[in-house]
Amino acid sequence: MRRLLFFLALGASSGGLLGGCVESYVPDVASAPASYLVVDGFINGNGRSTFLLSYTADLAATAAPRVEPGARLTIVDNGGRRYPLVEKASGTYQSDSLVLDPARL
Repeated sequence: MRRLLFFLALGASSGGLLGGCVESYVPDVASAPASYLVVDGFINGNGRSTFLLSYTADLAATAAPRVEPGARLTIVDNGGRRYPLVEKASGTYQSDSLVLDPARL
């Protein structure tokens, strides 16, 4: 019983230490223009490949990043075979279901 009380007291005191002094850390970050294109996605060699084209934004920005609509994206293997992607939503591009030879990528 005494051992149980010891562990309960230890747990209660450590909980106060862990949750007592929490301060937000806000690093100094230089603001940059939202002009760098971000390509977010990967080539799925056995299914659909999806990419999102957007632009960088300040860390303090609360709005969603600006996307790039109307682009033409194509996956090209090392043999020159082309696989076009279609815009499914503004800034989001998707291929048909692909079955690619891993040796040709």
